[in-house]
Amino acid sequence: MKTSIIDREDLSFVKAVNQIMFCNPFLPERTELEQKALGADYRVTDRPWNVFIADPVEDANLIALIARVKATVKRCRARLAQRPPASAEEAALYANLVYFHAYYQCRSNFDRFIRAAHASGSAAHAVPFYNASREEAEYYLRAGEHGVPVPYPYEYMFSYGYQIRRAFHHTFQYILGTSPAAMQLRARVWHSIFTHDARRYLRSLVHRMGDIITLITGPSGSGKELIARAIALSRFVALDPKTACFEEDFLATFHPLNLSAMSPTLIESELFGHRKGAFTGALSDHSGHLETCGPQGTVFLDEIGDVALPIQVKLLRVLEARTFHRLGETQPLPFQGKLVAATNRDPAALIQSGELRQDLYYRLCADRVRTVPLTEMLGSRREDLHYLVR
Repeated sequence: MKTSIIDREDLSFVKAVNQIMFCNPFLPERTELEQKALGADYRVTDRPWNVFIADPVEDANLIALIARVKATVKRCRARLAQRPPASAEEAALYANLVYFHAYYQCRSNFDRFIRAAHASGSAAHAVPFYNASREEAEYYLRAGEHGVPVPYPYEYMFSYGYQIRRAFHHTFQYILGTSPAAMQLRARVWHSIFTHDARRYLRSLVHRMGDIITLITGPSGSGKELIARAIALSRFVALDPKTACFEEDFLATFHPLNLSAMSPTLIESELFGHRKGAFTGALSDHSGHLETCGPQGTVFLDEIGDVALPIQVKLLRVLEARTFHRLGETQPLPFQGKLVAATNRDPAALIQSGELRQDLYYRLCADRVRTVPLTEMLGSRREDLHYLVR
């Protein structure tokens, strides 16, 4: 019988960390798993890190968790130098522990990279800390003649970590408040980004999220475009390990259109594009948002309930066949991105009145997010007013 590289005393902790890696951080399970992992070292607090992200003081439980992961990884690597993993399950547990450690080692660097991108308006440059991060991960995944088989290349997990940090950044930036309603909305947006099963997402859905249409509903002024932006700017973007650059600038992936403020002809032109001479005033060829949106891009259609029925028919074809035609052309073009739509009106009432096609609605609501009024989001805490003013 093989001896394990994970000590018996560390096994329950390692399993809890593996669960933490794939849970929704805005649901109660995250706190429960932290308690399970830390045991007697867990500190009860009324200011958890996933509510008061703007606090300058780091959460004590998160500090303890990161420190224990680092110590455990070192112990496991020392054992790995003497023997291979006892089983495929143990190898997977240890590999995820290494990934967890690597993610938190990069966390501050990711945050600086994202903030700098927002400040400069571009993320299209090399990631200076990628190579050092990869080398450290490889150090822990291999010791002497023994190594741990990994299901994904390191650049893939590095890209996943980058996505997680962008999801945190944009979720907290665009969804204000510390109320239960704010927490629930953050959890719902997190599910829209990573689905309800993060393991499956990582395994097979990362490159298929464009097929899932998101419909955002809620009253006017409740931040529907901000929710759409948070989802769009947090999509997975792969890293090219040769250049250490991400393959797409996440800041250039959001394509919003306010349909209620546009005429039907302008909507079609901006959405589908047109050929020179397709209509009066079409003086040159024009590429629409569906064409310029890349595989990791998102087209946001605000006030979808105000769109004329003929355009709804064309949109339905886009959703069904993932192709469209420029105005004045017969050559089909592929739509590679994701579609997010929003309305402040009741979809059932729109269908009942004949303003919204029922078959289009069923296509749109594969993933539905409902916003709430700002008064519910902010609650009664004084800190919430500070966040709102910021």
